[in-house]
Amino acid sequence: MSGPTMEAGTTDPGQAAPPAPAVPGQRPAARGRHAAPGDAEGRGRTHIPAHVVEKIAARVAREVPGACSARAQARVRDGTAVLRLGIAAVYPTPLRRTCAAVRERVTARVAALTGLAVPQVDIEVNELKRTKGAR
Repeated sequence: MSGPTMEAGTTDPGQAAPPAPAVPGQRPAARGRHAAPGDAEGRGRTHIPAHVVEKIAARVAREVPGACSARAQARVRDGTAVLRLGIAAVYPTPLRRTCAAVRERVTARVAALTGLAVPQVDIEVNELKRTKGAR
């Protein structure tokens, strides 16, 4: 076997040297499944199905005072979600103000929880429910 000999502790010039441990005595960085993730482009993308967005929107809509139940439909495409909500409102309540509050809260929370842009939220009041003390 003839060829260049290498000293102990050196690497082949064609290969990158393994990264030095940050802490003395620490093992070198892991490779494979437990390696630190690279840039975001190399890791892939996250897909959030429409039915998940619908559940989030309906739940958030029910949190608004004056809205007691909600159903949602969502169309998710290219990083945006267009929502249609059907809500039941408490009677007597100012419907315009309640719908504006539902729209604002659903838009903000769906965007924050999913990372999707929410350019449109259509709301239809399907039912008025009487409170126990109302006449």
